[in-house]
Amino acid sequence: MNAGAGVCAMFGLSLLAGPLGSLANAIAVLSAATLLPALAIFLAVVPETRGMSLEHASLEDGAL
Repeated sequence: MNAGAGVCAMFGLSLLAGPLGSLANAIAVLSAATLLPALAIFLAVVPETRGMSLEHASLEDGAL
């Protein structure tokens, strides 16, 4: 997954660098465009962000 994301990021940067004028502009636009989806995935996956403690999320005996 990490390698695939890296390839997609580099491909996206190469496509945006020309029209936006520089690599720095392409990085800024791509970062801003992927911030909200990344944050939504993080909040959906990480148990502590759903109001659960780490002990409760680990499903250990006696954690309830």
